[in-house]
Amino acid sequence: MTPRPVGQARARPLPGAATYLPDPLWKELGAVHAGHTVTVDDDPWYLNAGPTAVRGVLRDITGRLGR
Repeated sequence: MTPRPVGQARARPLPGAATYLPDPLWKELGAVHAGHTVTVDDDPWYLNAGPTAVRGVLRDITGRLGR
């Protein structure tokens, strides 16, 4: 990984679900076959680390799995 100044944008965007979902390997995953996958908002799940993002992630988890 090449260091870059704080605030400098990435040279290329990160791949999203549109990149992985059509891939044949995705469809072979056991969790996908069993219907145990869900779509999540990448902002709180992957890009943010603050307390508001954490609350959103916990809300997603408890909503899907129950308390």
